[in-house]
Amino acid sequence: MTLNGKSVVITRPKHQAGDLAEIVTKLGGQPRIVPTVEIGPVSDLEEVKKPLSLIAAGKADIIIFMSQNGVSSFLTLSEKLRLKSDVLKALHSMQVVAIGSKTGKMLEEQGIRVDITPADHSSNGLADALSRLDLRGKVLALPRTDKPTDYLNKRLDGTSAEIVQFTTYETRCPSDRTEILNLIEDILNGRIDIITFTSSATARNLIQIAEERRLADRLMNSLSEKVVVASIGPVTTSTLESLGVKVHVTPEEYTIEAMMEALDTYLSKMDEDLDTKDRQLLDELQKAIPLEKSPWVETGRRLGLSGEEVLTRLERLSKMGVVRKLGPIIDARKVGLTASTLVGMKAPQERIDEIVEVINSYDEVSHNYERNHEYNVWFTLTAPNQGYLAKILQEIGMKTGVPEEDILNLPTERLFKIKANFKMAGK
Repeated sequence: MTLNGKSVVITRPKHQAGDLAEIVTKLGGQPRIVPTVEIGPVSDLEEVKKPLSLIAAGKADIIIFMSQNGVSSFLTLSEKLRLKSDVLKALHSMQVVAIGSKTGKMLEEQGIRVDITPADHSSNGLADALSRLDLRGKVLALPRTDKPTDYLNKRLDGTSAEIVQFTTYETRCPSDRTEILNLIEDILNGRIDIITFTSSATARNLIQIAEERRLADRLMNSLSEKVVVASIGPVTTSTLESLGVKVHVTPEEYTIEAMMEALDTYLSKMDEDLDTKDRQLLDELQKAIPLEKSPWVETGRRLGLSGEEVLTRLERLSKMGVVRKLGPIIDARKVGLTASTLVGMKAPQERIDEIVEVINSYDEVSHNYERNHEYNVWFTLTAPNQGYLAKILQEIGMKTGVPEEDILNLPTERLFKIKANFKMAGK
């Protein structure tokens, strides 16, 4: 199975994540559901009262549903306004258009007949299907999200149809961001293999939350270099790329099934593209990089390759996402930094950005994370000796105003290093 133990993040809301999680499990992956978006009907009923009353009165000819969220919120709001029975009756005399089969199925489960479902489940496919209709003098009702794209409107601009577009549901950043912050930390530390995005909002919100913690640049680099990014369609892909994130997988059909099929193909091809020499090179690099002026020449000599071929292979493996980073791991003690400690701090939440900025101003700080805990800021300090380390910690306490009793100092007593090499050549 291509996913074979890989961690796969699902960013859609939990109530919509079940089908995708099931596919991931069947492919051998480990689904991790971390919603980066909350969805719900609009709270201001006055905003939708007029367009829903127009539909209920039979004054619209065609209604277009762009998503399952659009269907559920449309029906919920109709019920809240006590217009549902009139709306359902009006829909029977209108042409009902659904962007995809799942949206269509949801309508049919409510007893609503679907007249048109384009083969291409996208705004482009929808516009093509509508262009084949006689829209002269027609009124088109378009219930949508609060952050719609304008593509469909532009495509319909040349017709004489009247478009009644109205917001039925809102997309928001989740109020509880604990899971998302933990996810960002795991992405930065290379603990995530694959992440899936099923809407532009899921992508935008993740980057927005990272920006609030001044981690956006690092996150975008990690997503591009350390994670396989799968997007459900070109609109979401365009959003990700505009945010600076490299997208590896976008299916031709814009469904979760097609996205996972495309991901499966991508991973299978990646595995097939590794020949014996690639695998031997990966094994060799995991052991050590020679301390030579031209280390790739020495590595090539051991494998029967030229230095130029080693570099060519590494460039290709990097573009494939197989090699994410090449760099030294410094033994701090051997360069004179013999004292280190892990520090936990109780930082007032309203001052956390200010406190973190002080901590990060010290070169001796190598890692700094926010945790969902009473001790909510954790960082590591490395220094030449314990006295120098204690001096820095005292300075940080004075500059941040955090009292000594709210600072937990956990100095290193014994150091353990875990070597994790992955055998690539042979069985």
